[in-house]
Amino acid sequence: MSVEEAVELGQRSIFHATFRDAVSGGTVSVYHVTEQGWTKVRGQDVGPLFYEYYPDPEKHACFGASPI
Repeated sequence: MSVEEAVELGQRSIFHATFRDAVSGGTVSVYHVTEQGWTKVRGQDVGPLFYEYYPDPEKHACFGASPI
């Protein structure tokens, strides 16, 4: 897995956890950690990410849509 693929997987994972947790702060922060230290790669608000991952929100289960 490339670093970019790992960053995207981490972002999606944190997004899904944060989206369901009202007290998490609503921000997704992803860091790349190596032997030399860490670098913040991304920091985004959950709101815009929701529409990036679910461009048609009416079809999302959180709006009462039936899971397929």
